[in-house]
Amino acid sequence: MLGIIAYLVKKDGPVDHEVLKAANQAFGKALFHGNVFQRERVKRFGKSGIKDEDMWDKRALYMYQVVLDEALSRINLLEE
Repeated sequence: MLGIIAYLVKKDGPVDHEVLKAANQAFGKALFHGNVFQRERVKRFGKSGIKDEDMWDKRALYMYQVVLDEALSRINLLEE
């Protein structure tokens, strides 16, 4: 297992902050630093597909890129 990714987290959600804090205490380094935040564009991917057409697409894709970069970094550490 590479780690745990917080998915559809609400940035200003008090419950989300509590859950992330508890997850950090329970899982420590297993919890990815990058999160996929709750965005309408992310929820729409399933219906309209993933596109790279406007600012909102780019922001949503950037969140996934951060997570992917961290996953690749963790894979490299495992291979060493």
